Amino acid sequence: MASRPINTVRPQVTPQALEVYKARLAQIDFIKKQQWVVTNYATLIYAAIVWIGLNLRPVSWVFQWV
Repeated sequence: MASRPINTVRPQVTPQALEVYKARLAQIDFIKKQQWVVTNYATLIYAAIVWIGLNLRPVSWVFQWV
C-alpha cells in the first residue's frame, strides 16, 4: 500500500474564525482562573474550619456549639 504525500499547505482561516477562536481561548482562560480562585477559597475555608475545631477543644461545649 503506497503512502500518501503529506499535505503541508496550511488551511486558510477567515478573520472572523480567528476572532471566534481568540474569544473562546479568552473564555477558557477566564474560567480556569475562576476555578483556581474557588479552589483556593475552599481550601482556606476548610483549613479555617479544621483549625477552629482543633483549637476549641479545651473550651466548653456551649461555646463550641455557638
